[in-house]
Amino acid sequence: MSPATTGRRRMAQRKPSSSICLSVVLVLACLAVVGLAGCRPKPPEITSFAVSPSLGDTGGFTILGDAALFSVTAKNTVKVEFYLAATGTGQEGQLMHTDATGQDGFLWTWVVPEFTMGHVWAKAYNGPGESVQSELIGVYREGGSGG
Repeated sequence: MSPATTGRRRMAQRKPSSSICLSVVLVLACLAVVGLAGCRPKPPEITSFAVSPSLGDTGGFTILGDAALFSVTAKNTVKVEFYLAATGTGQEGQLMHTDATGQDGFLWTWVVPEFTMGHVWAKAYNGPGESVQSELIGVYREGGSGG
């Protein structure tokens, strides 16, 4: 066998092994990307947000008494923050309470000030800090004996 023939055989033998190595590298890279995506925590999801007791409803606002219990049921969540924004002020919401013990749901018991009118919402967080916001609940409490 001539040296040229031997060289071609060696090249022919190397070429498949090089493309096999490249294929293996690509497959491993794809598995790594898919694997990392599969390990990524799920985003938080609020499945219910409610307030009780309600003394009624007026113009889309829930009428509250002296105290109200806000409750959130959520999936993939480690903490929930509760916010209040007074209606008509143009101000951003104020953080009112944080609950990081969701074994019994995420709860906030609020002593409602007289003459309150605003919107309350909840914000749920997963471990890495991704968040989702609930719908708004309009709340209203009259002054005096309003509950």
